[in-house]
Amino acid sequence: MADNEPATSTSTASETEAKPQETKRWADVAEEEEAAGKQEEEAAAKQKDAEASSTEKLESLAIDDSKLVDNTLTDPDDASIAVTSGDTPYTSAKRFEDLSLSPDLLKGLYVEMKFEKPSKIQAISLPMILTPPYKNLIAQAHNGSGKTTCFVLGMLSRVDPKLIAPQALCICPTRELAIQNMEVLLKMGKFTGITSELAIPSDPSNYIPIQKRPPITAQVIIGTPGTICKWMLARKLGLSQMKILVFDEADHMLAESGFRDDSVKVMRGIAKVNSNCQVLLFSATFDDAVRAFVSRIVEEIFVRDYNQMFVKKEELSLESVKQYKVHCPDELSKITVIKDRILELGEKVGQTIVFVRTRNSAAYLHKSLVDLGYEVTTIQGALKQEDRDKIIKEFKDGLTQVLISTDLLAGGGGGWGGGGGHLLKLKGTLMIATADDVAAIQKIRLESSGKSKMTRDRNGFRKLLIVLTRAGKLFALHTGDGRIVWSLLLNSLRKSDTCENPRGISLHQWQDPHHHALDENPSVLVVGRCGLNSDSTGVLSIIDTYTGEERSHTGPIHSIAHIIPLPFTDSMEQRLHLLLDANSHAHLYPKTAEALGIFQRELGNIYWYSAETDRGILRGHSVQNKCILDVADGFCFDTRDLWSIVFPSESEKIAATATRSLNEVILFFSPSSSQNCAAYSLLSIPTSSVATVVHTQAKVTADQEVMYKFISKNLLFLATVAPKADGPIGSVIPEESSLVVYLIDTVTGRILHRVTHHGSQGPVHAVFSENWVVYHYFNLRAHRYEMSVIEIYDQARADNKDVLKLVLGTHNLTSPITAYSRPEVSTKSQSYFFSHSVKTIAVTSTAKGITSKQLLIGTIGDQVLALDKRFLDPRRTVNPTQAEKEEGIIPLTDSLPIIPQSYVTHALKVEGLRGIATVPAKLESTTLVFAYGVDLFFTRLAPSKTYDSLTEDFSYALLLITIVALVVAIFVTWVWSEKKELQDKWR
Repeated sequence: MADNEPATSTSTASETEAKPQETKRWADVAEEEEAAGKQEEEAAAKQKDAEASSTEKLESLAIDDSKLVDNTLTDPDDASIAVTSGDTPYTSAKRFEDLSLSPDLLKGLYVEMKFEKPSKIQAISLPMILTPPYKNLIAQAHNGSGKTTCFVLGMLSRVDPKLIAPQALCICPTRELAIQNMEVLLKMGKFTGITSELAIPSDPSNYIPIQKRPPITAQVIIGTPGTICKWMLARKLGLSQMKILVFDEADHMLAESGFRDDSVKVMRGIAKVNSNCQVLLFSATFDDAVRAFVSRIVEEIFVRDYNQMFVKKEELSLESVKQYKVHCPDELSKITVIKDRILELGEKVGQTIVFVRTRNSAAYLHKSLVDLGYEVTTIQGALKQEDRDKIIKEFKDGLTQVLISTDLLAGGGGGWGGGGGHLLKLKGTLMIATADDVAAIQKIRLESSGKSKMTRDRNGFRKLLIVLTRAGKLFALHTGDGRIVWSLLLNSLRKSDTCENPRGISLHQWQDPHHHALDENPSVLVVGRCGLNSDSTGVLSIIDTYTGEERSHTGPIHSIAHIIPLPFTDSMEQRLHLLLDANSHAHLYPKTAEALGIFQRELGNIYWYSAETDRGILRGHSVQNKCILDVADGFCFDTRDLWSIVFPSESEKIAATATRSLNEVILFFSPSSSQNCAAYSLLSIPTSSVATVVHTQAKVTADQEVMYKFISKNLLFLATVAPKADGPIGSVIPEESSLVVYLIDTVTGRILHRVTHHGSQGPVHAVFSENWVVYHYFNLRAHRYEMSVIEIYDQARADNKDVLKLVLGTHNLTSPITAYSRPEVSTKSQSYFFSHSVKTIAVTSTAKGITSKQLLIGTIGDQVLALDKRFLDPRRTVNPTQAEKEEGIIPLTDSLPIIPQSYVTHALKVEGLRGIATVPAKLESTTLVFAYGVDLFFTRLAPSKTYDSLTEDFSYALLLITIVALVVAIFVTWVWSEKKELQDKWR
């Protein structure tokens, strides 16, 4: 999706799913459609099986020993490996002695591992691992080719046995793989004396809180990314002496749907304290996307050259795997086929794995085979982890002939259903999956994961992002995995005789049905023009957000200079919009009698402003009588100017405006980037229908004073600069430059607050929320960027403490308020140095407004930084009192902190970042963030942590035990109390 450059910043996300064919609503029929789809698939599968059974002969199940393929790569010429090693010369190792290994390691290889000579992958990769300057290595090879030996031997060779500190780290995607690699390491390093430790999730019975765990002193650590990150975060795992970092199954570790964030976090943590650490990335498969990311991130983090080694794709699959399909009419016939054919073939190989759909089937098959005298073990999800480990170990050691398995990872449901999914998962667990198997496993995991479903979720995380490009193409992106659900090139924005130069302008929420009686999907209004100028004719389209269907389009119509979404909806929950043309006429949409009635009732409450930047004029407008046109139009209205503010052109020029109104659309027009961009650029996303909620209008200070927030949707932030300071930074001296900030009431045109920053200039970026505004600019005197905050409070309400005045009717709350009444306001402000240049600023929003707010700052480096609003509290002092500290006020510093962990985008960059949009989730702690530019980026943020949801590892059993223990304790103490009271009375 790196092909979009935005020009407009607004936000919403429609709840996802394609519209059903019947008249039922989306969320109501999702499960029914899924069940119906499964029934159709099962029916088709049964028919296909029946057809296959007529041609498939049971006697064809046989193993042709002459066709078995040996893929152990013991022959140096049995694979084609492409090697990229830069300028460093390497010599292939024909013997392990050529690698200058220690005698103890050689003894482990020959005595314990029973190796004779290196395989081809080992002969090529080990010299690259063990030869100074110890370059990083990205390697791909077959399963079973000896790649585990490569990195285990590399770790053991690089470790200094005399240094008691972690020196080698191996990260694996699964617990089972980590245990398997540890077994290899213990066996190979048996005579070296090197210590090792497993970093995997602990069994509840052996759980030790991480705070009580002593610092890790083992020299080699092998584990899973989650546990390793926890150890790093708790400062239990030191990284300063780390010499080698290994990623096993790196394609999964660094895939976007895998453990990419944790893996990158580990790499950055090591590079920060030890940039000379060697990184080895091994995997059987690397798709193009992962391969490109791995190459880029390794070079970016460790800033040095690296080696590459890849096996040709056509040589990755194993030819020794054959599949047969046998039609069995009932369970008894299955037992017969397994006993007479499958197990008979399995005896030639040695062992057999049988996958079943349910636990009942496993129990029935287990009993039947045991009765027939077979050594059988069964593994299924109800078993404890240690029991499952024991069963797998016994099977791998050859102690049992037959292993019966159910779905271990998905609990018997989801996309893994059926023997094929079970087989793929176990093959992946046992590390015998082919390249095609790995791709199928990743696809099934994605399909079965909840975040990619096309249904609503209770937390409001799964949504559709609707984006419009300047070329007039509309996209629906799924927030779960970023895939394009549908795309549409609008008919109304196609070149025609009546519209020669069509282009998209903006996107707005049109209909968002909440009432279940409405059989409608949400829809958006797409506004376009047939030319580059504001007086060009306009076009309109209504698009179904679930299906991408263009419901209707209108045009060419009157010119469209500005679009105002109104806070009113009709009975069909269609939002009313005013479209202003170049002749200052206001056109109402939708053009229905009901919409016209609603609009006329609210006519006196509709105001807006316009800023003429070139002329330095700010105007306020309202609607008056209907238009007088040659052709009568009952939905057209004249507008009138209510007030105007003229800024002197010789001293002030409008630089920026900002308002807290979510319905206000600000357009940013600029040419599309010619680099990294396709034929279209991102223009806008629709305005959210969810208003920002202010949890409380009062703030209680440490000295028990109450400060009332001045909250008004009509407040406007406006910044002007001296005309000479309108150029780039440094083009003017401080004495000739100034930045003036205004807070203006857009209904009355009154200037409520004005402040001047001498020696400062733009560019100015601002964000307005609740009763405060934060803006960013450049201080020429200090040669640094600054961020300032202004908070505005209602002084009239603050003075309302005289009850007698209220009783006598002389209280100011009882006095009438008119446009001529000047609001009594007070402000608090503060400025701070900020080290980054800024492209855009946004603020988080949550459903109830309870959660603390964070500023989302788009930096010049195309990253998004989250900064707690508490750092921009104007009441900060150098030495806050104890009461102020308890209130949460942070001691004053001259600069705002830049915490590396606060980068929302982590190691990623949003190329050509232009805007950031936020919408609340249903979970109060969480806000959804969408950053757009040439690239698109989506994530979830919890500014105050996820205080309203339980973590995945929350122990419900412990909670239940605690409750039961408390109830028992209450009962016991009550009995004791009654007995004691009775004894006291007898005395």
